[in-house]
Amino acid sequence: MNFQSKYRENERLLEGYVAFLDYCTTYDDKLKLSVEIGHLDSQNKQIAKMEFAVTKSDISDYELKIPACI
Repeated sequence: MNFQSKYRENERLLEGYVAFLDYCTTYDDKLKLSVEIGHLDSQNKQIAKMEFAVTKSDISDYELKIPACI
C-alpha cells in the first residue's frame, strides 16, 4: 500500500465514522470514535504535505508521526 491509497482509505473511513458518530450513545463510544477520526485526519494532513514522489512509495518505507494532543 502506498500513501495515495492510504489517503483514499482514510477518507472512506472518515466519511463512515463521521456519519456513525450521531449513533453513538455513550460518552466513551463518542470519545473513542472522535480519537480515531482525529488520528486518521492527522495522517491525511501529513500525507497531503508530502512531495508527490513520496506519496507513491510504500508506507512500510516511511513513518508517520502523529503528535499527541492533551
